[in-house]
Amino acid sequence: MRTVRTTLTGCCSSNAATAVEDGAAYTTTLTPKNGYSFDTVRVSMGGTDITATAYNAETGVVSVARVTGDITITATASKPVTYTNVVPTAVDSSG
Repeated sequence: MRTVRTTLTGCCSSNAATAVEDGAAYTTTLTPKNGYSFDTVRVSMGGTDITATAYNAETGVVSVARVTGDITITATASKPVTYTNVVPTAVDSSG
């Protein structure tokens, strides 16, 4: 058995498993909270970063075809900050 560890901030995972059988496949879908968007997602297996091959940013799916080491998934999502500029666009001679 291999350990699956997730550290998720502002998002959740569809797969709550904390272990997966060695050699088996592992899949989960990461979903940001309503109104949030992903800042970073990192997937590692056995201490090696496999994000480029295991994570699909368009679908949010993490997919490992054959688990050969402990899996760590770290993802952070945040709510975009929006603001309105309250500085006047023009000032007359009286200030």
